[in-house]
Formats: sequence, C-alpha cells, structure tokens
Amino acid sequence: MPNLPGLIARIGFLPDVVRLRAVERLIDARTHAATAQLLLLMASPDESIREAVGEGIASLGSIVVKPALQQLGTPVAARQIAAAEALIIIIGPAGSDAYQSLYHGLETAGPRVRTCLLR
Repeated sequence: MPNLPGLIARIGFLPDVVRLRAVERLIDARTHAATAQLLLLMASPDESIREAVGEGIASLGSIVVKPALQQLGTPVAARQIAAAEALIIIIGPAGSDAYQSLYHGLETAGPRVRTCLLR
C-alpha cells in the first residue's frame, strides 16, 4: 500500500508534518514498491521532502538499487536525475566514478543490455 503514503507526500497543500510522516512510512516499509515511491519524491520541488527522502534512501542501502536503475530507464529527465542522486547517496562519493561509468555504459549499450540491467 505504498501508493497512498506516496500520494500524501506529493500533495503540496497538506501540512508538512503530514507529508513528512508519509515519507517516514515509506521508509519504514522497506519494500521495492515503497522505494519506487521514495524515488519519485526525490524529484519533489519541496526541499524538506527531498531532504527527508535523501536521509531515508541512505538508510535503505541496497534495496534502492533495483528501483533506481529501473527509474533511470524512464524517459523523464527529473526522474532520471532523482534516481541518479539516490544511487550516489547509497554508494557514496568513493563509488560515484563507478556509477558514472555504469550510467555512460547504459547510454551506449544496446537494447538487450539495457533491458538486462534495468530489470
């Protein structure tokens, strides 16, 4: 049921405390579906939501990788950037070179390779 907290967190006219609690519920769920909702929120224009999501992403670790790679495959630039930021959060500065190589490899890889990596 991660869609409901994800929707609540995206509704701008709700009080911040309600929206931030929805983010916490997504983090606590620790599922791929909830993580996908968190990745959508990484592109939020609301800085407090982005910060809370970033902290949550850091605590989730490797569960973020698959949904983030899947989101990189979407044709929406804001979602791709959010996925890239999430991956950099979990791999840290030391791993960012490896991540950049992977991302550039995806650009030049054939469709079969991209499909395999983004599953």
